[in-house]
Amino acid sequence: MTRRGWLLFLAMCLLWGIPYLLIKVAVWDLSPPTLVFGRTAVGAAVLLPVAAARGQLRAALAHWRPLVAFTILEMAGPWLLLADAERTLTSSLTGLLIAAVPMVAAVASRVIGDDDRLDRMRPSGSSSASRASRRCSGSTSAATCSLRWRSGSLSSATARRR
Repeated sequence: MTRRGWLLFLAMCLLWGIPYLLIKVAVWDLSPPTLVFGRTAVGAAVLLPVAAARGQLRAALAHWRPLVAFTILEMAGPWLLLADAERTLTSSLTGLLIAAVPMVAAVASRVIGDDDRLDRMRPSGSSSASRASRRCSGSTSAATCSLRWRSGSLSSATARRR
């Protein structure tokens, strides 16, 4: 690997590991629900003005129920479990476990009988992303696009099994 490659790899390692170290430090003084609320509040404080400036806040609020469900299932839930795990695990082990999630999902998919073949497009997500981008117009909120992408990939997987 080139010197530039090593430097980029080290920078990526540093950026990947810092959040887990900071969570480990934070759970010494804060309960996991307080930590999750703080992370969510900071994210909302950063993203709400961006959505308002782009005129997408009204579109997102029109779909508030799926947005709340998505937030609980995909962000608050895992963050709560992660913060609770960091009370007993080291931050480095937590980072490695999080990094292993895609591999575990691929193995679990095979174990439960998913017979989809991996080709050049599936690992990159290109086919799902292109389907989602065709269904999402410029005025559609990011949350709606995300939910459409998830439902599209679930429905296409179900259709392939039939």
